[in-house]
Amino acid sequence: MTAIDQALAAHQSGKLDEAESLYRRILAADARNFDALHMLGMVHFQHGQIEQAEQLVRTALSIRPSIVQCLQNYGNILYCLGRYKDAAESFRCAVIQRPDFFPALRPLVELLLAEGSVAEALDHARRGLAIIETWETKSLVGLCLCSPLVEPGMSDLRALLLRALSEPWADPQDLAATCIRFLGLNETIRKAVPRAAKAWPNLTECLFTQQDLAQFAEDRLLPALLECGPLRAVGWERFATALRFNLLTTARTAPNSAVTEPVLNLYCAIARQCFINDYVFAQSDAEIAAARALRDKLGAMLASGHAVPPLLLMAVAAYFPLHTLPAAEALLNQRWPHAVTALLAQQVREPMEERLARSSMPTLTTIDEAVSLQVRGQYEENPYPKWCRLATPGSRPEVLDKLIASKFPKSPFVALGRTGRVDVLVAVAVPDNPLSGAR
Repeated sequence: MTAIDQALAAHQSGKLDEAESLYRRILAADARNFDALHMLGMVHFQHGQIEQAEQLVRTALSIRPSIVQCLQNYGNILYCLGRYKDAAESFRCAVIQRPDFFPALRPLVELLLAEGSVAEALDHARRGLAIIETWETKSLVGLCLCSPLVEPGMSDLRALLLRALSEPWADPQDLAATCIRFLGLNETIRKAVPRAAKAWPNLTECLFTQQDLAQFAEDRLLPALLECGPLRAVGWERFATALRFNLLTTARTAPNSAVTEPVLNLYCAIARQCFINDYVFAQSDAEIAAARALRDKLGAMLASGHAVPPLLLMAVAAYFPLHTLPAAEALLNQRWPHAVTALLAQQVREPMEERLARSSMPTLTTIDEAVSLQVRGQYEENPYPKWCRLATPGSRPEVLDKLIASKFPKSPFVALGRTGRVDVLVAVAVPDNPLSGAR
């Protein structure tokens, strides 16, 4: 075993003092030994001796300036010194050589996003994704797409947004604002949203044409947005409410009429949105009376064993959760288009599975006090928050201090203590650092 191998073995075993001694012995014989300079710098870094670490690793890079691991380590050291632009440059040098080198790619993207260089951040993230699709590279692209600085004029990101929202690569609610900006590229949607807001609350003045609905439905980003979580923009909520009223009107007047697959997908997405938001959309007395009439009609068809028209089913699902209907499970026995099957999974199959799981859960004590029973019933009927999709499936959990540091990379957060479940943090105020938090 060579001297450098012995030193590295001691270092990897956590024997830092022994490793330091061995590295220094190597450097005494060869002052320009790259590995010894680099790793001795990392020993100092692990000891918290950041200035000494910077000098040693900088010297190592002057000998071999293209080693990506060394560039990444140097970037981390500069970051700890508060030299964020220099750190970004070191990470950039590593990523230029290996675009998928995630240990340098992620901090580079985070620093670029923090300084507002969204286009460059997204470009680096997409290059990494193009080489290898992992949860790391997907989540990094998702992080970029969540930025409020991502604008439709940057490039055509709709296909990327659709994947990021559907899989998903980030919290869908964080992606929603970007998706809404890109939906504005659809001229029909761009005109329909203010039209719905202007007509509010008289939805009869906002009945869309078949051509309008076709234009809405052809934009796959719209149903994907509706299915991922509750809409939080007032104008878009009113637009969705107007779409629901269009569905109700069609189901009342022509329940057996044929609709194209994209329009059917859109109507199913509206019904799923209503289920997700606990049917919060406003409705007039006449509208709710019409919806109840359709619900009664659907119940009668289920009781008699008649086939249910998809339009009738979707309209009822947009006003009432289907699992509350008598014999709702009979809906699962009928053949449906894919989008309707997904709607039934949300509103019938999954609630049935939840009831079964609920009854099998062990309880520590009996619950028999009247108020406690009411509270339990309230939360079981309307669980909050409702989880629609997990962000970046398969991602590793992060402790809170690392998560906050990734969201605010230029703000030094200091752990005050650990409770065993969460970290208690405080942001240290730094002069002239607009991103640092208050004490």
